[in-house]
Amino acid sequence: MKSKIYEFNPAIYPFKLLVTKEFDSKELGDMFYVVNEDKELCESYEVFTPASRTTARTIEVSDKNEHDTYIMVILCHPKNIGVGIISHESLHVSNIVAEWLGFLPEKAMEDEPVAYLSEWVAKCINSVLKGTSNIMQGKLYKEN
Repeated sequence: MKSKIYEFNPAIYPFKLLVTKEFDSKELGDMFYVVNEDKELCESYEVFTPASRTTARTIEVSDKNEHDTYIMVILCHPKNIGVGIISHESLHVSNIVAEWLGFLPEKAMEDEPVAYLSEWVAKCINSVLKGTSNIMQGKLYKEN
């Protein structure tokens, strides 16, 4: 496998996060379906091939062999990623999970669960970006 995909399990939420900064777009397309807005599985190699201006991307995916669903953050241009992009992608992940579980906040004072989840996601992304994924107990995907 050419791509290095790190898997993180938040334990208290029923999802797993995948983060990659070293990937082969074709290989990702061969491994995963994209989950569209209607929760349908789609073949889509394009989404794994980022445009030149795409710094990072967050998508829902399903493993083609095991049919497990994940949220994947693809760090397309790692050298251009700083705290702003990390925050941006963390919010995308947190909103997907909050929507799944029905705890999207209606008021600012109700956003504490989303804020803690976003913090955890940001730490996972940063650990992959900096090469310190062992600190967050991430493991290489499919390295069981």
